[in-house]
Amino acid sequence: MDDTNPYLAPSSAPSPRPPSPGRCRGEALRRLGWWILVFPINLPLGLLLGSSMTDREATIGMGLAVTGFGLLGTFLCTRPGRVAPALLVGGAVVSASQFVWVLHVIAGSIGLAVGSRAGVVTPDEYGPGEVVGVPGGLLVTAVTGALLMGVAVGLGLLAQVLTPPRWWGFDPAPDPPTGPSDPAR
Repeated sequence: MDDTNPYLAPSSAPSPRPPSPGRCRGEALRRLGWWILVFPINLPLGLLLGSSMTDREATIGMGLAVTGFGLLGTFLCTRPGRVAPALLVGGAVVSASQFVWVLHVIAGSIGLAVGSRAGVVTPDEYGPGEVVGVPGGLLVTAVTGALLMGVAVGLGLLAQVLTPPRWWGFDPAPDPPTGPSDPAR
């Protein structure tokens, strides 16, 4: 005969309640405000180096890619989860790395290499040459920006792993009760 009582309450902890819609909107607006600050801070070095290597039409493509990344960040920051805080913290670190240039130069070099293989960068005897056409500016900027944004998210996620969840506003799951007062015993 089975000795479990089907009328007892379950011994597992109840699942956490989802946040109220008002709280989600407030957090999304706060993250969006930070994105409006972090995104333009990341632009100066990329625009300075990129505009010196593009023709007039490629500058239009560069602007389209930058606009796309701004919209992507806006979309990510209005969604709940771990990606938006990671993007914001990592984006702040990447923006600070503009003073050293290494990360940005590597990402831009990879973007130029992809553009050279695609035929949108004219060859030059001293380097990659000039990015030509709207598709060229779009491609090279998209590759460079995707690398930098990926590094930003990666650094932010690493920071989330290395720091307590409460620093990020994440509610850790409560520990199950143990000891003599545990109803499962």
